[in-house]
Amino acid sequence: MIEKLSPSPHFDRRAHWVALGLCLLALVGYLYHLDAWRMNDDEGEYLYQFWRMTEGEMPYRDFLTPQLPVFLYTGALWMKLVGHNLFLLRILPVLLAFATGGLIFGLGKRFGNSPLALMGMLIYLLHPEVYRQSRFFRNEALFLFFGVLGLYLMVESMSHRQRWMRALSGVSFALATLCKFFGVFYVGGVALFFAWHWVSRDQTWREALYDSLTLVLPYGLIVGAVFAGFYLVIPIFPQAVLGHHLMQGQGLSRWEVFLKGLRFLTEYASMYPLLVGIALAASIGDSLKARRWTFIICQIPTVLVFLVLSRNFGPRHLLYLVPSLALLSALGIHTVVGKLGRWGWLAGIVLLSVLTAPWIRADLMRAHQSEDDTMCIARIIQENSTADDVVLGDFPGLNFFAQRRSTYLGAALSIGAASSGQITGAELIQEIADDRVRVIVIDVQSFARHLSHMPDFATFYRYVRANFDLLGEFRREDQVLEIYHATHPPTSTDDPLYIAHVQVADLDGQVALLGYDMDRTVIHPDETLKLVLYWQAQTRMETDWSVFTHLLGPDGKVWGQMDQLPLKGLFPTSKWGKGEIVDDEYAILVAPDAPPGAYHLEVGMYNWMTGERLPVFDADGQRITGDQILLNPIITVLPNQ
Repeated sequence: MIEKLSPSPHFDRRAHWVALGLCLLALVGYLYHLDAWRMNDDEGEYLYQFWRMTEGEMPYRDFLTPQLPVFLYTGALWMKLVGHNLFLLRILPVLLAFATGGLIFGLGKRFGNSPLALMGMLIYLLHPEVYRQSRFFRNEALFLFFGVLGLYLMVESMSHRQRWMRALSGVSFALATLCKFFGVFYVGGVALFFAWHWVSRDQTWREALYDSLTLVLPYGLIVGAVFAGFYLVIPIFPQAVLGHHLMQGQGLSRWEVFLKGLRFLTEYASMYPLLVGIALAASIGDSLKARRWTFIICQIPTVLVFLVLSRNFGPRHLLYLVPSLALLSALGIHTVVGKLGRWGWLAGIVLLSVLTAPWIRADLMRAHQSEDDTMCIARIIQENSTADDVVLGDFPGLNFFAQRRSTYLGAALSIGAASSGQITGAELIQEIADDRVRVIVIDVQSFARHLSHMPDFATFYRYVRANFDLLGEFRREDQVLEIYHATHPPTSTDDPLYIAHVQVADLDGQVALLGYDMDRTVIHPDETLKLVLYWQAQTRMETDWSVFTHLLGPDGKVWGQMDQLPLKGLFPTSKWGKGEIVDDEYAILVAPDAPPGAYHLEVGMYNWMTGERLPVFDADGQRITGDQILLNPIITVLPNQ
């Protein structure tokens, strides 16, 4: 039988007023410049989807999204209530963050006392990832609220022996899972708690089973009913929400997945060493003997699941664990306070300050971020399209700010969807033709770009440049956006590939040179020779090979060269899908003092980290000395004018 979890007798009413004061102070920090930064790509995607839902569209049927129904419909309802004002939209996740902080305060009081609860709440609200994600309209704030509410209801059910509250806890965990799949981790942690106490012989197996069923049945019924309902109405629903996760990293071996997960957990611990260290120390201390703290401690082992998941993860994916880490850290600090006697509180304040001071600095820096480029780009899109036109872009958020509809797949563009093959260039080309897309926006610089992660991006990029006019390159903070416009949107999906000069060469069975094109074969010094190389991927590659192009003079010296990752660094070879043909452009400046005579171009690939060249073989399979390809034409360099 699970004993009642009773609160500590050390109850200080003043802590409520202190908590309220700190919450109000923190709220000011959360609301400061709340709408000044619009460049959160995930939030932009969600805002676009909320907007389309307020216009009568249905997720999964009318636009692709991997997001889950509770989050989507909550967001759409909130947008319906407050409109498109970004500040008002972001108020909801901020309020949810503070509601979650209040629940953490309640858990802290239930497990310990008011000062401990206050520290736990403060650690949670100041955590940089909590602050960052709660200032955007993302699924984390709603997910964390339902998840921590489920934990709170579970504790209350054990304290008052009310199984109906345990059932409500299952409902809350279900709502968390229908915001973000990580909600299942909370259920897993509670299941570990039940198992721990059965193994410890604090419960019979019948009691443990009954307690588990009281939680799992409502959880499973709600999640199952929602999935079944959407599947019956929209059969693509499971593929839309699961494919985004399951397709990422599908080519990795189990060992590679394990190492990837281990690296992720290690990196997180190195980001927050004091938080993780104090929490783990508290977990293996005397608190492990206290039944009430094992409930929170049992949430920690759920991180081991990341060792078997192949998709990419970031710090935000461990947000579900921050409430537990915050409470355990507060417990650790409180333990230090208790052991040091009269100087304990001073030590506690110092320890809490050392823990949170870097976070406050990071939060303040983030609060002062602002940008106006997004609205400038939105106006450019509006000026070159009508309200009925379709716009496809690297960032669906621009569609929201410009109030322009995207394509079905374009609504869910992300690095994960593009790199996993859930969204391909061929499918987008078909949508461009079917939807008569008017404007296309492609990020050609930032690390956050999405489209260039598609395995067939080169084909897509070639199609866009052949069928659309480039309006120009426009800066959006660290992004450089190429905006294309079509006066008469294309209806054909034909690949405009044309290789002017065929010359085939094999580069170690990984890449083949198919041919080239150049703008001239007679040139003066200090002029630029434009060259296009046509490569084809023979297999999927792990190395990002760089391309070298050397203009060799009669004396064998290099009188002009240009080295770069393919497609101006936009499409590294590790992203090429097998069979993809890449038209790779170069502008080679002839040296001003280049002597007149007959020149040749040599090209090839090399590892930019080691300088090692990719082996080149001739038609007979013999390796070519120097691992370079001499292009056929002789280039005549004339005397200086």
